[in-house]
Amino acid sequence: MSIYSGSSSMEYTNAEVEVIIWLNNYLKSKEDRLINIQHKYRYNYNNNQHIELDGFGDGFAVEIYLASDLKGAKIDKVASDILKLTLLPKDIKRLFVCREEVKNRLQGKSWLSYAIIQNSIEIIVPKFTEETLGNLIIANKRNRESILRM
Repeated sequence: MSIYSGSSSMEYTNAEVEVIIWLNNYLKSKEDRLINIQHKYRYNYNNNQHIELDGFGDGFAVEIYLASDLKGAKIDKVASDILKLTLLPKDIKRLFVCREEVKNRLQGKSWLSYAIIQNSIEIIVPKFTEETLGNLIIANKRNRESILRM
C-alpha cells in the first residue's frame, strides 16, 4: 500500500514526512549522531510570536519545497519559506527542494539568492529514487489542485 493514498492534503503531508524520514537517515549516516527532526513544528521567536516550520530538531530547522519548478506564485511560496528561516538562529537553516534545477535557480543572481547567502541557508536536494520523487511531485500537484478547487 502506498503512503500516498487518501486525500491530497494527506498525500502532501505524507510526502513531507517522507522527506523528514530521509533527512533523519541521511544525517545519521553522514554525521554519525542521533538526529530527531520532528514534522510540523511551531518555533517561538519573540514572546507570543511564532512561525510554523515543516520540521525542527537537533540543530536543524527545515522547510520543504516539493514542486518541480519555480514559476509564477511558486516563487512567493519559496520566498515565504526563506523569510521564515531568516528568523532562526544561524547554522540550523535547511531548505529542501525536490529538484537540482530548483536549487540552481535559487543560487542564481537574484535578491532571493542574496537573501539565502546572507542568512546562511543551506539548500539540499534529497537523493530520492525516481519512483519516490514521482510520488512526491504527484502528491504536491494533487494538493495544489485541491486548494485551487476550494
